[in-house]
Amino acid sequence: MKKPNVTLYYAILIFSLLLAGCISDEKPRQEEQDRQIIAQMSLEWAVLDKNIPDYNLIRDKDNIFLSNRNIDKSYNFSLENITISILTPEEIKQKSEAEGDFLYLEFEKIDISSRGATVKLNNIWAQNETSRKTIAYLSGGEATIPFTKEGDRWVRQISQSPGFHKLK
Repeated sequence: MKKPNVTLYYAILIFSLLLAGCISDEKPRQEEQDRQIIAQMSLEWAVLDKNIPDYNLIRDKDNIFLSNRNIDKSYNFSLENITISILTPEEIKQKSEAEGDFLYLEFEKIDISSRGATVKLNNIWAQNETSRKTIAYLSGGEATIPFTKEGDRWVRQISQSPGFHKLK
């Protein structure tokens, strides 16, 4: 009787483990790509279409500031004739101290499932120490933006309007 080829078994085992590793890496990479695509589409809706609550109060509409909360700072957003600057919360605070209060956008959440996604995007005042003591802004707000997945494409739902809420 022939003895099994142990080397062949080990080679098959190692190949299988490597292949499994490559496949498992694909899912997180796809999820991250989906997050950036959905974030991009949300910014287009909010800024280009001027739908984020109190869009008209954004001082410099050609230069939008975005917190890196819940997104990767390496994301590269492209909006026609608009610069998107991604800042950390500390950078936002420093900018408000140096230049005064301003509105910035922040993704409160980007929840993705296999069939849909929900984004909560906020328009928030960055306040410096002086104004924080004397001013309580009642403007700004949040929008909830729903998406569905149709095949390989994400589509913003237009059959229902996004929810708008003033931030407290």
